[in-house]
Amino acid sequence: MTKKRPSIARVDTRQLDEADLDAVLDVQRDCYRPGLVESRGSFARKLALFPPGCLGSFDGRELVGYCFSFPWRVGDIFPIDTCVENLPPDPDCLYIHDIAVVPSRRRENVARGLLLRCINLARARGLPSLAGVAVQGSEHVWRRFGFVTSQRVAYAPGEDGIRIVLNLEA
Repeated sequence: MTKKRPSIARVDTRQLDEADLDAVLDVQRDCYRPGLVESRGSFARKLALFPPGCLGSFDGRELVGYCFSFPWRVGDIFPIDTCVENLPPDPDCLYIHDIAVVPSRRRENVARGLLLRCINLARARGLPSLAGVAVQGSEHVWRRFGFVTSQRVAYAPGEDGIRIVLNLEA
């Protein structure tokens, strides 16, 4: 019996803008437990901080997945639901703060497409790695993409996470 391969998502991916934030909040509510839900203001600040790292995958006009990423430091966790004022002057990674895909589209490689865009962005910026925190038991998904998992961290009130790093120079 041949194993069925996941279908390839038929989506258009583009940089998000302010008009997309209500849809981002809807996707977020479908994907995360209450302790991991961030405010509109937090997403707006991330969008203002580093627009090229804020991506949305759309099926027509419907947002089916998004990613928020930015240059950061591998050893530093970006706090959840905060409004950081500046990016570090000496980043060494593209920090994937959040990739979320609506549950009905998770087997269609939407997340993979967003991750590939992040890899290309990191390389274009001369950043040697991607980093982040896996939440809700998703570390196995990140490992499938080649990420190395390390220690458990207290990430949000009542929510632990696992540090993840992908070396792009290997």
